[in-house]
Amino acid sequence: MMDLITTADLQRLIEGGEAPLTSIYLPMQRKGPETRQNPLVLKSALKQVGDELENREMRRPDIEAYLKPAATLLDDSSFWQHQEDGLALFLDREGMHSYRLPESFEELVMVGESFHLKPLLPVLSAEQEFYVLALSHNQVRLLRGTRWQVSELELEDVPTSLAEALWYRDPEPRLHSHATSRGATALTFHGHGLGEESSDEELKQFFRQVDGGVRGLITDPRAPVVLAGVGYLHPIYRSISDLEVMEKGIEGNPDEIPAGTLHEKAWDIVSSRQQDHLAEAQEKVAGADDDYAARTVDAVVTAAAQGRIETLFVPARSQAWGRFDPETFEVVTGDGEGAVDLYDVAAVRTWSTGGDVFVVEQDDIPGEGEIAAVLRY
Repeated sequence: MMDLITTADLQRLIEGGEAPLTSIYLPMQRKGPETRQNPLVLKSALKQVGDELENREMRRPDIEAYLKPAATLLDDSSFWQHQEDGLALFLDREGMHSYRLPESFEELVMVGESFHLKPLLPVLSAEQEFYVLALSHNQVRLLRGTRWQVSELELEDVPTSLAEALWYRDPEPRLHSHATSRGATALTFHGHGLGEESSDEELKQFFRQVDGGVRGLITDPRAPVVLAGVGYLHPIYRSISDLEVMEKGIEGNPDEIPAGTLHEKAWDIVSSRQQDHLAEAQEKVAGADDDYAARTVDAVVTAAAQGRIETLFVPARSQAWGRFDPETFEVVTGDGEGAVDLYDVAAVRTWSTGGDVFVVEQDDIPGEGEIAAVLRY
């Protein structure tokens, strides 16, 4: 069971709460006797938080109240029975947000004036929705997926077969029932003369009805759609669709392919496009003119705060400590009281203003700097 984070969740975390704000990222063990270490890892992290709050001169009863939502998890056996690779907890004076996530984090505990959110951005990127539209003459299925999971959507205003779409062509269609992958019974119409020999115009009419209904079920019009179907259907559907249909699709009769297999094949296609996007962004940053590039921490943080960053690369496994004044845009590097991770500031502010953020290994950052960005202006 995953408490998958959404963009709305991230926005709420960005808005924060009453300080101090605590961010805890922990790797989790999922199998074997090592799973008994998971509560102990959290217990150690909470001790670090408690020590930091004492240093901030918070009273012991207030510390215990602050930590209570997380501390109650230590003895919650049902919570530890359903872990993913990573656990992220965010505490403020009002309570706690927790997410069991399919990404293993390096252990990290931070207490400050804002939540530390950079580690979540790669998870959100991989969780961006994509869809699989499985088409045949006899059945239509729409699946919504992320990197880790898939679900099949109920089709209400979408014709589920060519015969249903063109029902008026056959005044007495034969109605059959069949079991769906969800265990329910679906109705499929079999009219005379509508099978594999239907014309391109009939298919386009069918697909226009499908496309109109599917658009109402896809929440993000930019989400990629992977077609699954016999090869000759793909170009016909693309020719009439307003969806973000990917050029590459899954060929074959999808009626015979389980949802899990469609998901695996579609993720291979979508992730390949994500890798292409990464490579294109690296080339763009590396070749950017100096007037439209920022390659130092202070320049990047300032540009991010001004909403000027189009594409940003930040390192996944390191921090750049310092302080940032959002009113004067002054950046001061160095640790000490009030210091925050400036990489995190840049990443979150770029994401908030619609820029592309790539949280990558240091070697994948274009150029020789520790951080790099392309500016909008």
